[in-house]
Parts: sequence; C-alpha cells; structure tokens
Amino acid sequence: MINRKRTISLIALAVCGIAAFLLFGPMAEREERPSAAVGPFEKYEPTITLSAVRNLNDSTVFREGESLTDNVWSRDYLATLGIQIKYLWTTNKGTEDYNQRLKASILTGELPDIFEVDSLQLKQLTDAGLIEDLTEAYERHASPKAKEMIEEIAHSLDTATFDGKLMAIPQGASMTDQSQVLWVRHDWLDKLNLPEPRTMQDILLISKAFAEGDPDGNGQRDTYGLGLNMGLHTRINWTSLKGFFNGFHAYPSSWIKGDDGRIVFGGIQPEVKTALTALRDMYLDGQIDPEFSVKDQNYMAEELVSGKIGMQYGAWWNPTHPLQASKDRDPGADWRAYGIPSVDDVPAKFEYNFPIYSYFVAKKGIRHPEALMRLLNLMVYRGYENPEWSHFFIGKDGFQYNNYPLVYTWPENGSMKNYIRLQSALKNGSPAGLSEEEQSYYDNIVAYRQGDNRYWFEEGMYGQSSAWAKIMEHNDSGYIQMNEFYGPATKTMSQVTAILDKLTLDTYTMIIMGELPVDAFDDYAKDWGDLGGDRITEEVNQWVDQRRQS
Repeated sequence: MINRKRTISLIALAVCGIAAFLLFGPMAEREERPSAAVGPFEKYEPTITLSAVRNLNDSTVFREGESLTDNVWSRDYLATLGIQIKYLWTTNKGTEDYNQRLKASILTGELPDIFEVDSLQLKQLTDAGLIEDLTEAYERHASPKAKEMIEEIAHSLDTATFDGKLMAIPQGASMTDQSQVLWVRHDWLDKLNLPEPRTMQDILLISKAFAEGDPDGNGQRDTYGLGLNMGLHTRINWTSLKGFFNGFHAYPSSWIKGDDGRIVFGGIQPEVKTALTALRDMYLDGQIDPEFSVKDQNYMAEELVSGKIGMQYGAWWNPTHPLQASKDRDPGADWRAYGIPSVDDVPAKFEYNFPIYSYFVAKKGIRHPEALMRLLNLMVYRGYENPEWSHFFIGKDGFQYNNYPLVYTWPENGSMKNYIRLQSALKNGSPAGLSEEEQSYYDNIVAYRQGDNRYWFEEGMYGQSSAWAKIMEHNDSGYIQMNEFYGPATKTMSQVTAILDKLTLDTYTMIIMGELPVDAFDDYAKDWGDLGGDRITEEVNQWVDQRRQS
C-alpha cells in the first residue's frame, strides 16, 4: 500500500506553497505607457532593456567569444528592434530545474519581464494576477505571418485565453514532432546475429542480448539493453519512455476515452501496469542501469555515447543529440529508427499531446508588452518570411543558432514536409526547388554520403536512417492517440498536479526497481483518485462536455 500519511503531508506542503503563491505581495502597479507604433518591426528609440530567464537546451553552444547575450540573435534584437535582453538567470539541467527556479522567482517577487511557462503555471499566474493581458499586444502588433503560424493550430489561442483575455502567446509546434521512436544500434544487431525489432517481444529479446552478449567486445558484462533515466516517460525532448509504454497500448501522459466513453487518465490504466511489469523484469535481469533513478538525461547521454547503451526511445531528431556524439566517438555505431513496435497484432499508436508545448508571458505592469510580439515577429521573419537560415538558424557548417531566440514558434508539420521534399531531391540527385533550410540539409547529407562522418546527424534525421518513414506510416494509417484534454489547467489541477505527478513518478520507479510489488500499482491508482485525481477527472469531463455542446 502506498504510504498515505506521507502523501498527505506532501499535500499539506503543496497547499501552503500554493497559498503563498496566490497571496504573495502587492501587485506592481501598471506604469503609464507611451503610445507604441503599430506594426511588427518598429525599432525602439532609445533602446529598451527587457529582463528574462531561460532554460537552455543540452545542445546550446556558442561560437568562440560569444554568449547568450552576445550572439547573432542578441545583436539582431538590438540592431533591428532596439531591444536588449538581460537574463536574470538560466538553467541547463532540464525543465524540472527551470520550474524550481521559476517557482522561487514567483515566491520572492523577482519575476522577469518575459518568460516561458507551461499550462499549469499559466493558470496559476493568471489567477494570481501576476502577468499582463496580451490581447491588445497580439491584435495590434503580431505580424500576419506570426498570427498565421500560431493560429494554424486550431484552438491554440483558446488555451491561453481566460475570461476573454489573452494572457499568453502560445509557442506553436508540430504535432508529429512529438513522435517518440525506438533507436537501435544496428551494428550490435549484426554482431549478435539478431533480427531487427518488429514487435515488443523482439525488443525484449534484443535488450537481453545487448546486456548479456558483450556487443562492445570488451569481454565484460557492462552494457545495457535499454536506456532509462530518472524522468521515465515525462520527458518531451530527446529521451522518453513514452514510446515503450505506447507499445503496450498504454498512454501515461494523456487523457483518453474509456470503454464507457468518459475521459479517464491514461496513467492509471491497467496497460501501464503491464508495461511496468516488463520494465521491472528487465531491471532485475540487469538489462537497465541500476542507478537510472538518480541519473538525468545528461548522464544517460554520456552512457550512450560511451557505448554502454544499445537502445533508447527518443525523438526523431535524436541524431543531432546525442547520437551524433556516439557516431563521432565510434564511426561504426549504426543507429537506426524503428517506430514503436507493438506487444500484439494491434499496431501501437503514437501518443500525441495538443501541439502547444509552452507559453510566453509578460510580467504584470511591464512597460512594453508589445515587445514580446516584436521578438516573435522577428524570429518568424528571419525563418519563414525572408529566410536567412544559414545566418540565423543552422550555419553551413552545421552550427546551430536555432536555440538562441528568446521567443519562438515553429510551423505545423514543418519537419515532416522537409523530409518529403528532401527524399524527392535525394532520389533525383538535385536540390532544385528546395528552400535554403532544406538545401543546407541536402548538402550535409550529400557530404556524409561522400564520407564526412560529421554530418551523419542530417542523414539520421532526413535520410535512410530517419524516423520519418515510420512516423508517416503511422499517421497515414491513423495510429494516433490524441490527448483528449487540451484546455487550461482546471481548478484542482492547479492545486494538486505536482503531488500527483510525484506520486506517479515515484510509484512507477519503485515498481521498476522492485522496491514495490507490481500489484502496488492498484493501490497507486486508488490513491491517485483519492488525492484529487477523481475531482480532476470530473473537471476534465465537464470541459469535454462543454466543448461538445459549443
């Protein structure tokens, strides 16, 4: 049985924290604003300074002598818009660290002018009156192209609107970019005379062989079949067990339709228990790093690069990080994508969330809320209206500037469209008709095929090793499990989500490690409901019913 006293004490702590959050300090009074010119690119004269905070991606690096405040984008902000960005702090250890730092900033009242939040934080900040209404800024100052890219995702603005006020700018993204696929070292398959994985049973067989069969040839049992880290299924970037769960028809991060038509939380369904049982067996058999529960994705990347992990579930763009580093260290490392093999004869479905990953907000009382829109307009202009891809996004040498923009959005299914056009160009042996962005990918693939190993990552993303063929096959066949809930965080979500998420992650982890029996999952499912999950379920179904009636 899950320790309920301990869980209840955690709730008490959370409630205290929420109370402090909601009651914190007096609101900053709105400054009198000078009238701002309407349009996307007006330059501020004199220059204005905006404070911000950032969570930097693992792959964010800078040219020699440059930094987050001195690079191609920061210089463009200043030269084109008259905006200088001052960073109060940054993190590079993942979203958990960023969220902790942001929570501390909220509680101390040291909010930056512009920052990124998730849907739960957006709800809490809106309820607390800590962020600015951006309705006018969006309507008057967003460029037509920026509006087009945000609004091509149906209901995107609805998710950021409260009582008729637009409280944030959604960070648009591609739904298909969420696809989590299985990456496998094909050279290890060849060495151990193993078949390519077509079913979950194949994956389990391969995992055991990778752990026991000495695929690195050093005479020691020091390799693992499947890469895990402390985040398990909760990662939305380059590593996640979401695809493994999906192979068991389990959807631990989504609200799904139950047998009776009502919406239920996927994380407490029996299919998850089955997947956890398989992971537990793999762990106890030595196929998984015994210290995964205290290692973040960066540690897992180090093990993968050092040749200790033969399979991982991850993003379609994993060839850029960390697989290229594996290839750099061992040019014989042959990583290939295999979709999400199923446990039975029913094809597995990709688990997709609503394609708004986060939101950009402005602190209450900010002098120039429209500046947020101008930053976005410039990013859209440089990338998609008058593209200068090699200068602002990915250099001709493969150097990535695309992590630098403070405010950004991406086109729906843009990467999949790139893949389709690139496949045609590669087949024809000509880049004619490709965009500058696609031309850079094409050139790198050709360079790799001519022997330059540095550019394998492009081959891995858009060439023969790419995940896109499997992703498109699943999408074309309708093998998709959409999250049925995409609204703002409900009242109870804003109060207990952190507690439920911790309960879920702790329980999953302890079951995998054998610290709890598999049947403890049933106790967890009941505790999840008792601790607020049942109330959230009712609120989610009310939201769904209202959407159906409107």
